Amino acid sequence: MKYRVVLLMLLMMLCSCQKTITAPDQPTPPLTYNLTDYFATCQGNEVIYLHAGIGEGDTAGIYKINLDGTNKKLILASYVELTFDWLAPDLLIVSDGTIYTVDMDSLSGTKPLTNLGTTYYFPSIRKSDGEILVDQPYLPEAGIWKMNSDGSGLCRIIPEARFPDWSADGQEIVGLMDYTKIIVTDTTGKIIREIQCQGFEVRSLKVSPDGSRIIFSLQTRGRAPQIWVMSFDGSGKQKLIKAGGDYPTWTKDGRIVFTNTTNGYLYIMDADGSDLKQITK
Repeated sequence: MKYRVVLLMLLMMLCSCQKTITAPDQPTPPLTYNLTDYFATCQGNEVIYLHAGIGEGDTAGIYKINLDGTNKKLILASYVELTFDWLAPDLLIVSDGTIYTVDMDSLSGTKPLTNLGTTYYFPSIRKSDGEILVDQPYLPEAGIWKMNSDGSGLCRIIPEARFPDWSADGQEIVGLMDYTKIIVTDTTGKIIREIQCQGFEVRSLKVSPDGSRIIFSLQTRGRAPQIWVMSFDGSGKQKLIKAGGDYPTWTKDGRIVFTNTTNGYLYIMDADGSDLKQITK
């Protein structure tokens, strides 16, 4: 317990000096936009997510909860915004600008993969070898970067693109360009396909576990973002919800977890938008 407290304090001190991102470069959401539980990522029957503290005694940080809303557990306390991906059942890749590995049970494996003071966010891990994509949002080095699982080999591969994710087979990369189109590239960053979203601004995206679909959020000016889905080739775009929704992700069995931006909490639904249920509250 003594070492856990020390590590938490160390992370908090490191986080306090980092340049953090709520996504300041993204479209400005409407006044009714709420984020209390967000940046969710799923593994098995569990989801981890970032919780913004909402009052005295409510601890902000990364939490884990079952998909049915039971067994909520604080993993890492932090009042600095963190982004993350799930490398293994008990191991996270976490970013407050600097990329860390974090052991969810003991924090004994906490170590930085990038230098302190860097600004890399939204890590996405290739499951076959642990290679990591990250989002660097600030010019002149903005773009999608790639590194090995130990932090070596860091290099920019797609200038000015954002919000990276691996295809299911790890052979392609999906990202956003100019918030107006979704791009698909090979592993070197060479663009294979551009998917235009005319009249909308794209906020975030995730590839389905079977690789057949992409879930993403779209926003028109002055309105709440909406959850959409399409085939991986860009065909068959379909809006799934009428209420506001952002930061969607997939469960292993093909359901969708997202933040309902009308109240800020996590919800789950089937891939066609049916059977909508609230997870956190």
